[in-house]
Amino acid sequence: MSGTPNQQEVDYGWSQLAKARQRMEEIQSRVTSSDEESNQELDEVMLTAHIDKIVIDCQYCIEISTKSMFKIVGQDFPKDHGISFKDGRTQGFIHKIRDEFTYGDKISRAIFLTKFWNGFYQLSKYGAPEINEDSDEILHIKDAKRAIHDAEFCINLSQHLLDHIVEKYDINDPRPDPNETDFDLSIDPYSLGYE
Repeated sequence: MSGTPNQQEVDYGWSQLAKARQRMEEIQSRVTSSDEESNQELDEVMLTAHIDKIVIDCQYCIEISTKSMFKIVGQDFPKDHGISFKDGRTQGFIHKIRDEFTYGDKISRAIFLTKFWNGFYQLSKYGAPEINEDSDEILHIKDAKRAIHDAEFCINLSQHLLDHIVEKYDINDPRPDPNETDFDLSIDPYSLGYE
């Protein structure tokens, strides 16, 4: 990795990642139910009732957690909602970390997801007025589940990158308590496959 990220950049990256984590926690609280054994599972009824909001919120989580990775490594990110591979900042970011970060080969996937889910934001919000259909007629429960899955992927990837940068550059960890994790970091970006 060429260049060293500074503390302010890492702090800003963390603040963006924290916003994504908070929004994901809000999503999960809306659509999960607890059984007697305290296992949380996605509630199909709640998912169905909130598909449009889930997709909108997950798009936000995907975008800001991916952009947080740019700042965590000390680089500015493109301001577009869907990050383009054609942008020189994106290319520089990928080349900067691909080989030195354990999950560097997953960065392109996160960038692709910003572009992919950006296309669903307006559809989720407005539906397809051209054909007089609301979003609930177009989006399905599988779309909501995939949005949650993809948002968790991007958040966890960003979290792993933050851990890597803090350790590699001996930067002060910006998290209030780095040893206490209130988000499921057990999700390994390599284990995130699709059903």
